[in-house]
Amino acid sequence: VTYRNLAPFDATGKPNNLIKDSIPPAILLFAKENFPDHQNFVSAHPDVFSNPKSADITITQLSDVYVTFVSGNASSSNALGFYTYPTSNPPDTSTDIKVFTYIFPNTGGYTPLVPGDKVKIGTFDAGTTIGFVFAEGAWQTNSHTINNNVPKFFSTDSLNPEVDPKLKKHAAVLTYMPDNIDLIGF
Repeated sequence: VTYRNLAPFDATGKPNNLIKDSIPPAILLFAKENFPDHQNFVSAHPDVFSNPKSADITITQLSDVYVTFVSGNASSSNALGFYTYPTSNPPDTSTDIKVFTYIFPNTGGYTPLVPGDKVKIGTFDAGTTIGFVFAEGAWQTNSHTINNNVPKFFSTDSLNPEVDPKLKKHAAVLTYMPDNIDLIGF
């Protein structure tokens, strides 16, 4: 696999391509209530983990795609990235992913990101699917680098390491219905 950075980043892991977006207070509250700190999300929302809805994004027409940071409350300094694959030919294993691109090198509890930090990850053709990957503890605070050799969890459920299919979902998708906005949490 080839690892890339979407953009250069500073010593805190903050990318230099950020666009400021405004997140309405109602969405921030929805995220806080539905992705609670220090709770077992599987126990709190078992419906999310039994829902077959994927956090992958299927592109149906030429589209610009943006990702907006809402919050990060993990105790370790994780990284968030993406990968793409032909919609008609999804990867069978994580080794089928050829390029992994870091969006936000540092999204954990010590992230420099604030709600509304947004980046354009690219323009994609119809027939492309975008998956997301959470790299646990990848941001190295002392060296200001990303460690690629850490556990990774994918929005494409079948790529996750668990054998039990009921344990393979790591990316939860919740829809804020008033605005039909999907929030993805790992």
